[in-house]
Amino acid sequence: MDHHQTQNPQTKWFLWPAIIVMMVVAIYTTGYAIYMSLHDISLLKRPPYEFVGLEQITDLLGNARTHFAFLRSFVYVFVSVGIQLLLGIAISLYLNREFMGRGIVRAFLLIPLVMTPVVVGLIWRLFYDPNNGIINWLLSTLFGIGTIDWLGNPTIALGSLMIAEVWQWTPFIILITMASLDGMPTDPIEAAKIDGASEWQIFKFITLPLLLPTLVIGGMIRAIDSFKVFDLIFVMTRGGPALSTETVNMYAYIEAFSNFNLGKAVAISFVMTLIVSIGMTWLYSRIVRMD
Repeated sequence: MDHHQTQNPQTKWFLWPAIIVMMVVAIYTTGYAIYMSLHDISLLKRPPYEFVGLEQITDLLGNARTHFAFLRSFVYVFVSVGIQLLLGIAISLYLNREFMGRGIVRAFLLIPLVMTPVVVGLIWRLFYDPNNGIINWLLSTLFGIGTIDWLGNPTIALGSLMIAEVWQWTPFIILITMASLDGMPTDPIEAAKIDGASEWQIFKFITLPLLLPTLVIGGMIRAIDSFKVFDLIFVMTRGGPALSTETVNMYAYIEAFSNFNLGKAVAISFVMTLIVSIGMTWLYSRIVRMD
C-alpha cells in the first residue's frame, strides 16, 4: 500500500500553523526590505523618508565598487566551496578505509566545524601574524621564506580568508560524504573488483555517481552559507586592505553602520539575495531535470 495513503489525513493540520508562520515572516521581511530599498532611509534622518524608487539600486548597479564587491563574493564562494568539495571527497574516501585510530582522526577533523566563525577568525589572525604567526615561522624555518603579510597584502588577503573558510567547513562535506559512503551498497563495487576494475574506475563509474546527489546538496548549502559570510571577514580584515576583501555583506555593513545609509545597505543585500535565489533555483531545477 502507498505510504502516503496510510498517513493520517489530520496530520496536515499540525503542519499548517508552522507553514503559515514561515510564510507570513518571509512575506513581511521581504516586503519591508523592498520598502527600505525604495526609500532614502538614514540613521541621521527622521521619518517620513523620501521615496527614491529604483534610484539606489540603479546607482549600485552602475557603481564600480559594487561590481568588485559582487565579483569578490562570487570568487570567494566558488573557489572556497570547490576546494571544500574536492578535499571533502578525498579525505572521506581515505577515512572510509580501515586503519588504526580512524575514529580518533574522524573526531579531530570535526573540531573546526563546531567552532564559531569569530573564534576561527581570531585563530587564523594569530596564524597569519607577520611577526609571531606560526605560518611565517614554518615557512622561514623549513624553506627560508621571508615574512609574508598574509592579511595586509591586497593580492593575497582574499585567498588567505578562503583558507580559513576551507579549514572550518571542509569537515561538513566530510561528514555528509562519509554518511553517504556508509550507506552505499557494496554489491556493485565488489562486482567491479571481480571484473578487474581499477580503483579509479570504481570511483569514476560507481562511487562518484552514487555520491553526486549528496555532493550537490552539500555544495548548494555551503554556497548559500558562503554568500552570507560576514563574521569571519569582519574579524580578520574588516574588508581591507584597500577593499581587497570587501564582499557584498561587508559593503552593506559599511553603508549601514559607517555611512548610516540603511536604505542603500538593504538595496545591496536585496540585490544579492535576488541573484543568489534565482541562481540556486535555476541550478536545483537543472539538477532535478537531469535526474
